[in-house]
Amino acid sequence: MQTVEFKVAGKMYACQVPDRWADITPRQFAIFAGCVAGDTELIDPDTVRRILDIPDVVAVNLTVADWYFLEETIHWMLDLDSYTTTALPFVTLADSTECHGFADDFSDVTWEEWTIADSQANAGRWDIVAAVMYRPIKPNWDRHSDPRVEFNKWDSESRLAAMQALGTDTLAAVALNYKLLRHQLTRRFKRLFTPAGGNSKGGGTNLGSLIRNVMGDNFFEEEKYLKLPVPSVLFQLDRMVREEKERKRHERKTN
Repeated sequence: MQTVEFKVAGKMYACQVPDRWADITPRQFAIFAGCVAGDTELIDPDTVRRILDIPDVVAVNLTVADWYFLEETIHWMLDLDSYTTTALPFVTLADSTECHGFADDFSDVTWEEWTIADSQANAGRWDIVAAVMYRPIKPNWDRHSDPRVEFNKWDSESRLAAMQALGTDTLAAVALNYKLLRHQLTRRFKRLFTPAGGNSKGGGTNLGSLIRNVMGDNFFEEEKYLKLPVPSVLFQLDRMVREEKERKRHERKTN
């Protein structure tokens, strides 16, 4: 975080400017997510004002050069590949309930939870993704584990109306946070997510199809995988795919 000062109407005005994702609040991230929804290459002055919470009386007295400088100080946010730490650890419902999100690396997300959330993400249903991935804190949370109540499909559906009422900016933040963290994860498992001649960024992958393609029709095994953490499942699938490719390579050499 850095402090930027301006002289406004003969007085000095200081504002705190974040310089890394860890400094961004959920409110600021929601504003930013609404801004980049149109794939803009810059952050417009009104978005800068809202992110930095600059009072109107100060904003009207800032020069074009001031606005340009402020935009430059938070331009780093447009480097979306640098996003590795969640800036949306929770969302707040209308009744003030805080629903906490998932770990940066999806280590606290089960395969079952992710297959549901990911299919809804591909369909653009970010209200459902929010209902699945953002959940209230456990009554007996020990602060050393996932704070969220256990995933339950019916419980998630009961939160859907509340998630739909979050507003456009917050749902845009849910979408951007999910997409960027998912992209980081798929970069770790390129063998599973990168189609031939393509790349993993932005494209959707049917996770249910992925595991069936690797494991065939052994649905008993698939059921076992549903309760495992996502990185664990992907690691095992990656190993199985690698071994299968090595086996076929060996067969070609020996034939």
